[in-house]
Amino acid sequence: MWLKVSLSVLLFFILGCGYRPSSDYQNRVLGDSISPSLKIDITAPQTSIFVKDALRVAIFTVFGKNIDKNATSQINVTSLNANLSSVDYDVNGFANLYRATVVLNCIFIDKFNKKHFLTVSGTYDFSVTNQSILDDQLKLNAYKVAAINALDILYAKITKIGAFYDNKGDS
Repeated sequence: MWLKVSLSVLLFFILGCGYRPSSDYQNRVLGDSISPSLKIDITAPQTSIFVKDALRVAIFTVFGKNIDKNATSQINVTSLNANLSSVDYDVNGFANLYRATVVLNCIFIDKFNKKHFLTVSGTYDFSVTNQSILDDQLKLNAYKVAAINALDILYAKITKIGAFYDNKGDS
């Protein structure tokens, strides 16, 4: 009995505070399908592979939409910059903590055919053990995670745009 009452009170507060899932806000600006495109930057090709794959996966998993070349919404992504920098050093002066940073330029065209210009960046910090070599596999994995983190920020910004439309009453 106590469990029913506490669940009822919790449900009342969640519904009473106006909580809505982010997918509600995303659906306000996204059509039934999305057309993704990626412009590969020759100065940062290492991130392009991961951005394309992560964007396609997110269209299905995060947005719950289909990919279509003639879609009502478009997400155009260009990789602007990808770099790796040392963040911390050990007592001998060798780098043991690195940060991968990926910057993406995005043009999001919503179902109302309005263009939104967004720049997002994602980072990923990782450490290497003493006498460890920073090989290409570690670097590529770091760029991959940083690119996914940048895309997560993009999805949050698209949700914010949907909330703005919701508050304006445009949709």
